[in-house]
Parts: sequence; C-alpha cells; structure tokens
Amino acid sequence: MRIICTFAAKIKESLKKRHRFFPTHRLMEAFLNMIYCISKQMEVAGSHQLSLSYESKCSRLHGHNWVITVFLASTQLNADGMVVDFKRIKEAVHGYLDHGNFNDLLPFNPTAENIAEWVVRQFPECYKAIVKESDGNVAQAYDDHFPIEPEYLL
Repeated sequence: MRIICTFAAKIKESLKKRHRFFPTHRLMEAFLNMIYCISKQMEVAGSHQLSLSYESKCSRLHGHNWVITVFLASTQLNADGMVVDFKRIKEAVHGYLDHGNFNDLLPFNPTAENIAEWVVRQFPECYKAIVKESDGNVAQAYDDHFPIEPEYLL
C-alpha cells in the first residue's frame, strides 16, 4: 500500500507542476477515475467453409492461421487487479476455436466479420475484436454501445 501511496503522491506532484490552476482534490479525482485497457493477440489454426450467394473457392472447406486480437476495457479492476485475466481470454477464444472446424463450432456462417462479432460478445468488457484471416484480409467488429468513449480506448 505504501508503494501505491508514494506513486499517487508523485503523480499528484507532477500534475500540480503541470496544472497549477487545478485544485488538489480535482487532481486526485482525475487520478482515481482510471480507464484500464488491455489487448490479447493469439494465433488460431482453423478451417471453415463459407455459404455464399455467389461462386467462390471459399465455399469449399479450407483453413487459415487466423490472428485474432481482442480489446477489453473497464473503469474498475477485478479483485485480482485485472480487467480480465489474459489466460481466460485465451481459453475462451483460442481454447474453443483452435484446430477446429468453425462451421461445427459456431452457429453462423463463419466469415471473418461474424467471427469478430462473436469474439466481442464473449466478454462484457470487450469492445473490439480484429480477425486477420490472412495477409491483407482483416475484419473488425466494434461494440458501439460500449460505455467508455472510444478516444480513451486502445
């Protein structure tokens, strides 16, 4: 606790020097209202077969080494001092999808866009997911109802 208090005091002094016109209680209020952002990137090997309204070789079963990046944020840390444990994120996404056939694992047409949306819905703290199917083919899903303003996020 002493280290945290010392750190807070140093931040407070630093802010006082830069913002001499702010009252001290405003400085501490600004310091205590934190937004915590984390991201977890993982590689997932998996296959899929797309159901499309047009002819495409993607309609045949094929695989990718997907790179999935999950972005989470919170204004409060859990009891362990984390937004979400990175291991929990990996288990929910990588542990479920890796080396699987996404058509069997997911209840929708497994496009990169739909997979990104699925990832966002796995955690209430998740506001964005980026799914890279291959070089040059990237999809992103973003929760536009997330309670933290986008300018404060990763």
